[in-house]
Amino acid sequence: MINRASLLEKIEALEKALAEQKNGYDYEQTFDAHWQELSRAVFAQSLGAVSKDRNKKKSAK
Repeated sequence: MINRASLLEKIEALEKALAEQKNGYDYEQTFDAHWQELSRAVFAQSLGAVSKDRNKKKSAK
C-alpha cells in the first residue's frame, strides 16, 4: 500500500498549488493534473512491481 507520509505530502502539494490559482479555469486544470498524478501513484503502489515482459501473466498468490 502507499506510504501515508508520501500521500499526505502529495495532498499538501495539491492544496498549495490550488491556493495559488487566480481563476476557475487554472484551478480546474491544476486540480486535474495533480489528481491524475496522485491516482496513478496510488494505483501503481497497490499493484506492485510491473513485469518487464508485458505478455507474461502474473501468477496468483
